[in-house]
Amino acid sequence: MAVTVKRVLVQGEATFTISCNELMALVTPEQAADEVYMAEWLREQSYKIVAAGHSSHSECEYSNDLAVEISQETADKFTGKIISKEAWEAVKGESESNAAGTP
Repeated sequence: MAVTVKRVLVQGEATFTISCNELMALVTPEQAADEVYMAEWLREQSYKIVAAGHSSHSECEYSNDLAVEISQETADKFTGKIISKEAWEAVKGESESNAAGTP
């Protein structure tokens, strides 16, 4: 039987709020008249604010945790990273196989 390591799958939700006082700009009259352009431009600017860590309000919580026992190789590949739903299911499946004693 292969050596396994213990990890925990966690799932969470994060919300960031950018206030109107953080998202102010000077634009041309043509830009201001184009609602689609302005919505996209302001969204892009808000992403930059969040990425820089300057959001005035943020919340994060996790609501799901599941202990798993997986191979060292799988642990090395995914530990400390955000993973896809497919990877989540693969890790769960590997852990279930390990618990059942099947390779």
